[in-house]
Amino acid sequence: MKLTNPTSFVAYETYQGSTSSEDNNLNCILPLRLNSVVDSFRAAVIKIELGTSSNTQFNRFILRNETYKNIPEYLNQIKTPNPINLYNFLIEHQDLVDIIAFACSDTVKQFNDTTTFTLVICTDDNERYLELLIRQNPYQKNILEVIDKISEKFENLLVSRTGWFMITTDFNPPD
Repeated sequence: MKLTNPTSFVAYETYQGSTSSEDNNLNCILPLRLNSVVDSFRAAVIKIELGTSSNTQFNRFILRNETYKNIPEYLNQIKTPNPINLYNFLIEHQDLVDIIAFACSDTVKQFNDTTTFTLVICTDDNERYLELLIRQNPYQKNILEVIDKISEKFENLLVSRTGWFMITTDFNPPD
């Protein structure tokens, strides 16, 4: 990874596969320019679809028909401090991509224009997890109830997954 400007990260990924002919194997290194949450999700989804990550089996039906198609619509409203770290987290925990995508979608739909959303990788007791941080100005009185309602929809799905994802607020003003 090399930093090309303050908001653009470049990762180099090796993709292996075959062309239409069994004899012609494709093996190339492609640069990925990651500037946003959308870029991170798209790159991770493509890498998972190509089958180059060997972590766990991923639900390809959900990925093809829903996750990738809906990425730009709502993830444009979410920021991240480091898109390459988000990309790496998604590849490491590819079985969370569908849950994170749909939880982010539900969250963005529940809040108004005074809300900011940031996907942050956090560490707790040497374990990394992804957090969707919500900030508002002014804060709505029932923000914790709304977060709990959204979280209830997916938290039980996290039990058998390789990582953890949560939605929260710190009651600070938006950046």
